[in-house]
Amino acid sequence: MKKASIITLTYNQLERATKPYIESLYKNTDEKLFNLIIVDNGSTDGTVEYLKTLMKEKNNLHVIFNAENKGYSKGNNQGIKFALEYSQNAMGGGR
Repeated sequence: MKKASIITLTYNQLERATKPYIESLYKNTDEKLFNLIIVDNGSTDGTVEYLKTLMKEKNNLHVIFNAENKGYSKGNNQGIKFALEYSQNAMGGGR
């Protein structure tokens, strides 16, 4: 079954945006239907620790951790590249 890839960027805002968004997504969407790809742009407010813990619980969560804020476009491009490569590998190399 094909899954949707949801790409999200984070940069701090753990309590105000990141955590409520992720909790709502998992509460209202069947996990079998999507892969969540998060690109963290160097958060320093506990977001990194939260995401690392969550990765242990969610098999469909993939996180790219940037040491510095690479910006919106670069972060999205990283997420898209990961999604394409992951999808191709999951389907047996794109065959």
